[in-house]
Amino acid sequence: MSHAFGLQGLEAYLTDERIAFLFDGTNFGDDGKTCQRRKQIMAECILKLTAGYADGHTIKSICACAALLTVNGNPTKAAKQWAVRYVLKMIASADIDRLLEIALDGCSAELQDAKLAAGKPPVLPRHRDLIDRLEQDLAFVHAFREKWT
Repeated sequence: MSHAFGLQGLEAYLTDERIAFLFDGTNFGDDGKTCQRRKQIMAECILKLTAGYADGHTIKSICACAALLTVNGNPTKAAKQWAVRYVLKMIASADIDRLLEIALDGCSAELQDAKLAAGKPPVLPRHRDLIDRLEQDLAFVHAFREKWT
């Protein structure tokens, strides 16, 4: 299936019904059953691939069927824009805990224990840039809210 979408076309294409169809027969756990969470999983995949990280075969297949990936398996320009917009909406809705969980995905049990003991998330070197960018984005969102709301 090959579609060439701009950002608006892609957003119109990714309806709740289409998302449900794409995820039919998959198992992303209990929290992977809502449309919002499924879109979040897709956005995470696009951002991971854009940053050069690997992601699972199933979610990459879903993203490919959703016209988010090129034939070579790279995120399209519209997919990158959509994923960034989706993550910024998450930031704007103050879902920072979930964003930090995304950033710390794959931490060892020892690091998770250290997180609990210290009362804050441990920062792995590979996640420092992401955490810094999220903090900058959060500061921007708060400044935007104060000025315009």
